[in-house]
Amino acid sequence: MLISIRDYIAIHYPEVTIVSATLVKPPEATIPLQQSTPLDFYDITFQYKGKNFSKLFHTRLNESLDDQFKEALKRCGIQITSKLTTSNE
Repeated sequence: MLISIRDYIAIHYPEVTIVSATLVKPPEATIPLQQSTPLDFYDITFQYKGKNFSKLFHTRLNESLDDQFKEALKRCGIQITSKLTTSNE
C-alpha cells in the first residue's frame, strides 16, 4: 500500500512530498474475526509548500487512496488541484 500511496502522490500531486511513513499494526484483539484481509494502517506525513500534514491511511472500508488523501487535504485546509485532473481539462 505504501508504494501505491507514493505512486499516487507522484502522479497526482508532484508538489507534495512524503516526509515520513510508518506502518501501524493494530492489536489482534481489535480486528474483527470476519475480517479476511489484513488490516493495516500507514501514518504518513506529507509536506506542501513548507506545511506538514498527516493522514492515517488504512486498508479497510474500500476507501480509495484518492478519497483518503483528499480528506487529509480538506482537514488541514490545503487546496491543491490534481495534476492528472488539470491535464485532462
